[in-house]
Amino acid sequence: QDLPQRIPKRAFFATTSTFKMISPATAAAFSYVGNSVTCIALPREPLGKIYLNGTQLKENDEAQAGWKFMGITGLVASGSLMLADKAISDKDDRKKLNALIAGTSAATCGMFAANGFCKDMVKPEMRIANGIMNAAVAGLAIKALIDDK
Repeated sequence: QDLPQRIPKRAFFATTSTFKMISPATAAAFSYVGNSVTCIALPREPLGKIYLNGTQLKENDEAQAGWKFMGITGLVASGSLMLADKAISDKDDRKKLNALIAGTSAATCGMFAANGFCKDMVKPEMRIANGIMNAAVAGLAIKALIDDK
């Protein structure tokens, strides 16, 4: 009983005045980086073992190129989000950025949940992980829009 009286409450609990949330742009950028680097760095076989359920063609140059381009695009998006997050000072522009993040993250979550390729060929645990990650980023962006930040 003595301990809580000697140590201020804020030492135990983050309050809205002491805790700063990660920005939606930073959260989105971080969520893209891991998948993007993996898509660029790994050859098709180990990449497929991570993401896919094994029903795909073992040799597929088109798919290999698609994974690499997706990785490159993801890194460009991550860098662009980080730059925009740092550079934007206008409140209306910040709202537009957060709306863009909310929309694209929600759409990506929907793709992992409902798209035929994702349902048929992506490992369930990867679908779930990516769906949750994108839903969380969308939620963070929506919260920022509601809070008018």
